[in-house]
Amino acid sequence: MTLGVNFFATREDILPGLRHIEQQLSVVFYDGDLLDTNDIVPILSLSDIETVGISQFGNHCLDKVYEIVPTESKMTVREVIQYKGWGRGRRTPENQIIKYQLVHAEEPFSSVGFRPGGLYKDECLIDGAVWNGGEGRESLAFYRQIRKILLKGFKHVNEYWLGPEAFQLLKQGFRLCSFHDGRRECDFRL
Repeated sequence: MTLGVNFFATREDILPGLRHIEQQLSVVFYDGDLLDTNDIVPILSLSDIETVGISQFGNHCLDKVYEIVPTESKMTVREVIQYKGWGRGRRTPENQIIKYQLVHAEEPFSSVGFRPGGLYKDECLIDGAVWNGGEGRESLAFYRQIRKILLKGFKHVNEYWLGPEAFQLLKQGFRLCSFHDGRRECDFRL
């Protein structure tokens, strides 16, 4: 069963929780996207990455995803075949692209998915999410611990958690949404 929550947060909202996780818990971070190389290196600090809390695409479906795992987790890489283009006839050998995905070498495993979302240009704040990506009781406890630290000081409003700065932006009329080019009637509102 996958559990998760969505939130709106600026970089300043998310950094205290990330720093606490990095300093107090024995974890590493990985890029959760499909990668061009099988040389996957753990990220020791997300708070040092300047783009965390900044939405690159203004679309929560396309924004960066990270995986948070206990340091002792054994990880491996698997090949994933992708195809260029769209439509009929694209699944041919000449259209193949090999990508690489990080996977857990052992089960059950503990894992938390994290999509920070954040500010897109100066137009809007894109929602982020944190979810349990593992299996079993240990992973559920790990997820709850990460979620509690990450969202400390956030307000629960309707179905979202709002960081302090995000809440102030909302009160000032700033757009909080999932897609920068989405219809405004779909924006988050109090």
